[in-house]
Amino acid sequence: MLNLKPKKYLIIDPKQVLAGDITTHNIQPGDLILSKINSGIGIVLAQSVNIVKYVKILVNDHEYELVFNSQLTEDEQIELLNCLDKACRNQGLIEFPKVAAMIVRDNIAFKNIDIKNPTIIRIDHLLKQHKYE
Repeated sequence: MLNLKPKKYLIIDPKQVLAGDITTHNIQPGDLILSKINSGIGIVLAQSVNIVKYVKILVNDHEYELVFNSQLTEDEQIELLNCLDKACRNQGLIEFPKVAAMIVRDNIAFKNIDIKNPTIIRIDHLLKQHKYE
């Protein structure tokens, strides 16, 4: 049967929404620790456990597709996604929701692509390694 239902997207800028802040204060139970810099100092996404749970509900139950729209390079986005996955596992959330697509604006890595004619590039090794379609 043909599915004519339009796709729904949750488009976020991971640098603005998910990158966290450097903190020296006590970590709260609802925080995700993205990385530890040294003893007592870390990059923390405050009050984010519930946010991740809600994003998972949108993706899994309501059929939204998560899209990263950012000025970050592809490597920076993947590094952030890996940190989010690890932080979610550490909090018992299994993993960060699957990212369906990443918008990458990197004129160095993609120097032969005209910005007036955007291109879709599918990188299969990322699909398996990072749950990225």
